[in-house]
Amino acid sequence: MLLKRENKENRRVVLTIQVEQEAWEKALEEAYERSKALFTKEDGSLPTRQEMEEKHGADVFYQDAVNNTFPIALVEAVRQEDISVAGAPELTVEAIGPEGYVFSALIDLYPEVKLGQYEGLTAPKAEPAVTDEDIENELKPYITRATRLVSVDR
Repeated sequence: MLLKRENKENRRVVLTIQVEQEAWEKALEEAYERSKALFTKEDGSLPTRQEMEEKHGADVFYQDAVNNTFPIALVEAVRQEDISVAGAPELTVEAIGPEGYVFSALIDLYPEVKLGQYEGLTAPKAEPAVTDEDIENELKPYITRATRLVSVDR
């Protein structure tokens, strides 16, 4: 969900975007599912998400979850603002916790192009004047190179 848009100089804009708790919780659960096999217990069983968070910290899945949620949130915000992104945005996580996170994206925009009068324009075209003498002078070197003088007894 887009929280704020701030226009900057040089066709740049900063979007502040919040990922809601529902999407965040789903991403954390998916991150747990993908990585639980890496944290197998000594008895061979898989730890629960709560056990992993207690052992490694509540933020053990945050990076993976952020990487999976920010592209969707960013695309939605860009579509909502109807802007044309030029290049990769610079992302900064502003706040993060169990209830979701807020990030900002510094985005370069395509330049605005304003067309002037371009229909109905004409340009003068000079017709070249070529004489038979000009043609002969241009062809002489080719003729000289491509011919040979052969003496014949008659």
